[in-house]
Amino acid sequence: MIKDKKDIIAIACVVFVCGVAVFLLQPKDNAEAPPVIEAPEAPVPEEEMQGPFDYLVKVTAHNPGDSHVGVGSLVTYDGYTFVLTSKMIFTPSDTHYTVTTTEGEQYPAMMLEKDDRRGLVALAVANGEFEGIEVNEYPNIPPDVKVIVRNLEKVFIVNVIRYLTDPDWLMLDGDLPGTCTGAPIVTSDSSLAGVVIGVNTEHAEEAFAVGNHAIRTFAEAVVNPEFEAIIGPPVFSKEN
Repeated sequence: MIKDKKDIIAIACVVFVCGVAVFLLQPKDNAEAPPVIEAPEAPVPEEEMQGPFDYLVKVTAHNPGDSHVGVGSLVTYDGYTFVLTSKMIFTPSDTHYTVTTTEGEQYPAMMLEKDDRRGLVALAVANGEFEGIEVNEYPNIPPDVKVIVRNLEKVFIVNVIRYLTDPDWLMLDGDLPGTCTGAPIVTSDSSLAGVVIGVNTEHAEEAFAVGNHAIRTFAEAVVNPEFEAIIGPPVFSKEN
């Protein structure tokens, strides 16, 4: 038996919360179904695997304060080669950029394209002919698969934990240092599988990355003819 107003208010609150929950959990007719990630099982890499590092570069964003350094990859898409890296390396106060190859050769670079949602940046490198790792049609790596992350000093073996709300965003486990920001994610057959966007420096066992679908979409925008017309021919290294 309800004795006072407090009981009535309490019951009303419970009914209200339950009603909201039922409403939110009901399927919406116009809601998009979550994408199905279909991908072949990636080859499991060996701990001691090395392989070529020619496509790796050091990316430096220079500014009047402390410069920021990260990793980038020379990637090739549709015959064009550019540096693919993470937006997290850059700040609004940057004045210019340089790219350093594994042989120590340094080149000036310019910002070509930036994708704020995916966290990707494309840099054009001046005065050089480069070959990059191909951006191919490989689908996103499924969860619970081991992949390789490479920075300029070391090879790391990590697991794909899960994809986040955006199907292009994924989480990696493994002890990755901050120097892996912008580093490529590859399979043991040297296929490009993603890019490390940022590392949780407080809990280095977690890192955010984007998969190959995001890279391919971004690369398509970079080499689109309207971008080429705006920036001009020198920004790309065109394969003959």
